[in-house]
Amino acid sequence: MLKFSAIRTELGQISYSCKQRASVSAVADQIKASRGFITVTRMPTFASTRGSVWGIAMVKNELDVLPYVVEHLLAQGVDYLLIADNLSDDGTFEYLVDLANRDSRIIVLRDSTVAYLQSEKMTHLAFLAWSRGARWVVPFDADEFWYAQDGTLKDFFLHCPDFVVYAHLHHTVPTQDSPFDLINTELMMDSANSFPGKIAFRAHPLAVVVRGNHDVARLGSRSTGLDIVHLIYRGKDQIRRKFAQGFEGAEQTGRDTSIITPHWAAGAGLTYQDIADVWKKIVAGKPEPRIHFKAEGPMRTGRFLRAKTWQGVVDMMQGDR
Repeated sequence: MLKFSAIRTELGQISYSCKQRASVSAVADQIKASRGFITVTRMPTFASTRGSVWGIAMVKNELDVLPYVVEHLLAQGVDYLLIADNLSDDGTFEYLVDLANRDSRIIVLRDSTVAYLQSEKMTHLAFLAWSRGARWVVPFDADEFWYAQDGTLKDFFLHCPDFVVYAHLHHTVPTQDSPFDLINTELMMDSANSFPGKIAFRAHPLAVVVRGNHDVARLGSRSTGLDIVHLIYRGKDQIRRKFAQGFEGAEQTGRDTSIITPHWAAGAGLTYQDIADVWKKIVAGKPEPRIHFKAEGPMRTGRFLRAKTWQGVVDMMQGDR
């Protein structure tokens, strides 16, 4: 009976995954995204990494924040970070390769596909992590600091009985323009849980990561228990770059950008003065619909990235703004 149940579950997973790639164009996009990756640094063997926790990410021009996130995830006990660089020209790629040459926990790929095929790219990275023995997969963005309530992420996953875990997302901005030392900079956080959040999941060869890492086609029980400090905006130059890059990638898909990424289409049209006005509002903890910064509140301030757990973040929170 147990064996039959396991077979039925796997058949269900096949059906679930196929629904995510149910058209010829969807399959073509998956193939295109997968073929666009070039492995730059050595991948570990399955035997040496079985049962491990892997973070996977695709990044582009994130040198101002990525080193902090990498250090944070490794300190949280994440065993390996599989990071695909999408043609960065700000030193991000060089930083990753240098780091990987010094730390075998970092694996670097080059992503040559400009088009915004995030679901397809992250799905392929998740498959690669599974193929090297990953037990848990954490799809993260270069500006996300993941926390468990108490203890490290690794401790959390070791004791988690579920298959998918939702993480509450808290949009956060520094109260000053860049450059700065993020760890010691005062931050403004929206303490509300921004919908939708993000997910981590037990590795599976057929798991399909949904665009934005907001969900995953993965059968099994689901729960919550994680939180993310999301450094979504970090300065006027970063805002301009973020929307320009995002809009370019969306255009390369050949689809209607007003449908697949409407906020990028809107943000890419902002002038320098618009961005200056936007920045002034969000660092004051005010909503800014032009870049989808909701500021639902209460807005809290603190040097949150010094914390090791989410409870530590909560303990640092200062009064409403």
